[in-house]
Amino acid sequence: PNTVAGRDLLVRYQYAFLHGLSFAVGRSLTTGLDDQVTWSVGVPHKTSKHGGGAFGLPDPNYIQVANLAMDRLNVPRDVQTCRQWIQQQQPQQQPRLRLLLRHPTRTIVPQQPHRPIKLPLDLIPRKK
Repeated sequence: PNTVAGRDLLVRYQYAFLHGLSFAVGRSLTTGLDDQVTWSVGVPHKTSKHGGGAFGLPDPNYIQVANLAMDRLNVPRDVQTCRQWIQQQQPQQQPRLRLLLRHPTRTIVPQQPHRPIKLPLDLIPRKK
């Protein structure tokens, strides 16, 4: 949600993403295949703007639940700490992102303890 609490949560999500906490490599619950990019179990994701429930908005408990999940993952509660860390990482991340866009596969290199994965570009949604 576009509120102060929602924007603060977004910064915590960015921090979690850059630390490799948003996705994992494992068994897909959708296809049943191993070695697939999957949602991290510890991070609640909303994939629909409508309908509420587990995957949609509105969800009056979403910010509270997501903040508790971030706490369990040791994402700093202090948003300023998250912002400072993200800003320190940006010069290191930008050349990598430009390089990834030129290659036929996107290599995601999460922070420890996860291993690097390759995601075919045709699986990445494109804006129309």
